[in-house]
Amino acid sequence: MTINLRVYLVFLSLVAFVTSNLAQNNTARIDAHIHLYDTNRDSSYAFLNKQNKDTNPELFRPHLQEAFLNVATASGFNYAYVVEASTRREDNFWLSKIADTSKHILGFTVNLNPLDANFEKDLDALKKNSKFRGVRPRIKGLNLSEPEVIRKLIAIDKRNLVLEVNSLKDVNTIATEYPNMYIVVNHFGGGKLKEGVLVNEENYKQSLQEIAAHPNVYIKISALHTLSGKKNCT
Repeated sequence: MTINLRVYLVFLSLVAFVTSNLAQNNTARIDAHIHLYDTNRDSSYAFLNKQNKDTNPELFRPHLQEAFLNVATASGFNYAYVVEASTRREDNFWLSKIADTSKHILGFTVNLNPLDANFEKDLDALKKNSKFRGVRPRIKGLNLSEPEVIRKLIAIDKRNLVLEVNSLKDVNTIATEYPNMYIVVNHFGGGKLKEGVLVNEENYKQSLQEIAAHPNVYIKISALHTLSGKKNCT
């Protein structure tokens, strides 16, 4: 079965940002999905609560632009697109300030709740930063299949922003409702590998086939190592 799904490596809207850098460098390598957070800021890294601090001590330290560059530069990656993981509204604006003054952050996606009374107000405030490109609603209890939530997504569509999601579920419905809104599926849409074999391969491929019919839907290659189920890099 052929999957005619365009793989979304970097948002098309980032091209304008990269062009000036390419004029100075023959090539530009971009990490299309990183998270920035500062463990010195109280509660801003609450999304790490599910992680074990004893077994993953590296996660519980500041992860800022400098840390990214220290690790990535050796592999030729000097640029990044940042996705906010925190569920706190204020952390989206914290990220916006960092991106605004950075030469290495080419764009960012925020984490906002479409049902929040401040949703459209926050979108308009963030739109003042030209690097703000999208929203990934990653809020506990938020169900993207609910009609009211889908209706609220029109605010993203009207502002020519990207909707990012973490699974293939509901993508077909949303893409049909908003055919002109770019939808980016993170982390292979939740596909998982076990001993080199795709888990639930038939269902996974069927879901890919469904969303492949929508020209406004893309998949981002991210978290491949995590999805592989391997604990150590080799």
